[in-house]
Amino acid sequence: MADFISYALDILALTGGGRGPVTNNVTPHLLGAIFWGVFGLYLALCYKMFKPNADGLLMVSIIIQFFAESSAFASVSLQAFSSSPLNTSTSVFWQSIQSLLSDTGRILLCAAFLHFVIRQALLTKRVIKLCFGFLALVLASEIPLILNTFSSIEAGVQDIYRPYLLTASELLVTMILVYCIVRIATSKRQIRWPVMIALAFLLIESLVICLLYMSDGALYSSLSPIAGNLRLWAIPIISYAALQVRHVEQVRRHHGVQANQRLEALGKLSSGIAHDFNNHLQIILGYNEMAKGLSDQSSKQQEPLNRIEEAALKAGELIDQLLAFRRGQPVELKAVHLNEIITQLNPMVSRLLAPNTKLIYNLDTNIRPIYADQTMLEQVIINLVDNAKDAINGCGSITICTRSLSSEDRHGNTGEPGYERTQLIVSDDGTGMDESTITRIFEPFFTTKAIGEGTGLGLSTVHSIVTNHRGSVYVKSKPNRYTRIYAEFPVSELATHVESHDSQSTIEQNKKTLPSNLTILLAEDEPVLRNLARILLEVNGHHVVIALDGQHAVDIIRTDQSSVDLCIFDVMMPVLTGYEAYEQIHQTHPNTPVLFISGDVSRTSKAQTHLAHLQKPFSSTQLHEKIRSVLENS
Repeated sequence: MADFISYALDILALTGGGRGPVTNNVTPHLLGAIFWGVFGLYLALCYKMFKPNADGLLMVSIIIQFFAESSAFASVSLQAFSSSPLNTSTSVFWQSIQSLLSDTGRILLCAAFLHFVIRQALLTKRVIKLCFGFLALVLASEIPLILNTFSSIEAGVQDIYRPYLLTASELLVTMILVYCIVRIATSKRQIRWPVMIALAFLLIESLVICLLYMSDGALYSSLSPIAGNLRLWAIPIISYAALQVRHVEQVRRHHGVQANQRLEALGKLSSGIAHDFNNHLQIILGYNEMAKGLSDQSSKQQEPLNRIEEAALKAGELIDQLLAFRRGQPVELKAVHLNEIITQLNPMVSRLLAPNTKLIYNLDTNIRPIYADQTMLEQVIINLVDNAKDAINGCGSITICTRSLSSEDRHGNTGEPGYERTQLIVSDDGTGMDESTITRIFEPFFTTKAIGEGTGLGLSTVHSIVTNHRGSVYVKSKPNRYTRIYAEFPVSELATHVESHDSQSTIEQNKKTLPSNLTILLAEDEPVLRNLARILLEVNGHHVVIALDGQHAVDIIRTDQSSVDLCIFDVMMPVLTGYEAYEQIHQTHPNTPVLFISGDVSRTSKAQTHLAHLQKPFSSTQLHEKIRSVLENS
C-alpha cells in the first residue's frame, strides 16, 4: 500500500514537482508562468485598456500571478543548475519575491471576484486595504531571510521566526478566501458557482501550504507535489470563472446600453409630442381665457369654459411629466432642504391617501441642504407616494425617510458614489415586486396597473429628475412584503444654508403695476400662436412688431432703426432658432432684453438657461409677470 501511494505521488510529481530531483520543480512553475501569461495577454486584448473597476483589478491580479510564477521559476532554476553562494542568495531573493507576489495576487483576485458578484465598492476597498496590511506581514517575514542570506549574520532569524511569520501570512490568506466564499455563497447570482469553485481551489492550496510550513521533511515531500498540482489546476478553473464573469458583465452592460438607447429614443419621442401638444394647449387656454374675459358671459356660459380650462391644465400636467422625463430640460437649482419640502407637501400628500393608509415620517434632522429644483423634488416625492399608495391598495403604511450618507456609508447605493449625499426613501408594506418587474419599473409607459389606470410615467419621471440632479435611484423589494425606493442626491459644499425669502416683500413686488406701452418684437412661426400672443400683448397696451421666424426678426432689427424695448422669441423656429436670432441681434443691440417661449427647451442642442424662459402653456398674467421680471433684471 505504501509503495502504491509513493508511486501515485511520483506520478503527480511530473507536473507538481517536489519528490524527485530539484529539476522537477522547474516544470510546474514554468507551466504556471506560461498559463498566467497567455491568459493575461488574452484578457488584455479583450479589455484593450485598463479600467478603474473590477476589470482592472482582475487584470492586475493575473499580472501579479504571472510575475510570481516567473520569480519561482527563476528561483528553482538557480537552485537546480548552480550551487555557488551568490546564485543561492539570488535564488532566496526570487523565492521571497514569489511568496510576496503569489499571496498578494490571490487577495486581489478575491477582491475582484467579490466585486463582480456582490458589487459593493466599500467591501472591495476593505479587502484591498487588507491586502496592504498583508504585504507588510509578508515583508516582515521575508526581509530577515534575505538579510540573513546575503550577510554572515548568525542570528538564526531564518530558523526561528520566519516559519511562523510565513504560516501567519498564509493563514490570513486562508481566512480571506473563506470569507469571500461565504459572502459569494449568499448571493443569488448564477455566476457565483464557477467563482466559488475557483476560490475553493485556492483555499485548498492555501491549506496545503500551511501544512507545508508546519511539516517535517517526510510530510513536506508528500505534500509538495499536491500543492504544485493544485496551483496548476487552479489556473484553468480561475480562467474559466474570470471569462464567465466577464461574459456576464458584458451582457449586463450591453443590456444597459440598449436600455439607455431605448430611453433616449422614447425621450426624443416624448419631447416632440410635448412640444406640439403644448402649442395646442396654449391655443386652447389662451382663447379660453379670452372667452372668459368677455363681459357679456353669463354664469351658465362660464361653467363650460371652467371645465375646458381644468381639462387643459390636467393635460398640461401630463406634458410636464413628459418634459421632466426628457433629459436636458433646464432646471432652476438652488440650495433647498429636503425635510422642509417634505413638510410643506404634507397636506397635499395626505389628500392623496385613503383614510386607512398610515403615513409615517422618519426625517433625519442632520441632513445637509442640496442644490436642486424644488418643483421637481416635489414631483419626485408625490410620484413616489402615489406609487406606494397603489401598491398598498388603500390599506397599509407608507414611510417617508431622509438621512445623510457619507461617501463610505454602506447603506447607500451599491455603486461607487464617492461623495456625501442626502438620501430620500419612500417605502410601503404593499404587494412588492419580483425581479423581472424591478428591472423595468423605470421604463417610460411601463405599468403593472390595469388599462386606463396608469400612464407608466411616474417612476420614469422620478428616474429622470434624480439623474438630472446628478443623483441615483434604485429599488429594493420583496413580493407581498415591501418596496423601498431610494433616491440619493449629492451634497454640494456650497449648499451650506438655505436661502430665506421675505414673503411680504414678494407680495409687495407682485403688487407692482405691470409695464405697458412697450414696443415688443414678437417672433413666432405658428400663425395661430402668433396671433394669440399678439392679442394678449396688445390688450395690455403694448405695440407689437410681428416677425414670422428668426431670420425675419433679424431683418426687422437691421432695417427698422426704431428702438425695441423687448424681444419675445419662440425657441424652435425655421431658418434661425430663437437663440440664433437673438445672438445676431445682441451683437448690434446688446442692451435689448429677451424672453424665450417654448413648448420644450430640451429639443435645442444647448439650452440658454441663463436667459429668461416661459414654458407653454401660459396665461396672460404669467406672460405679463414674466415681462416685468425680465425688464427689472435687464
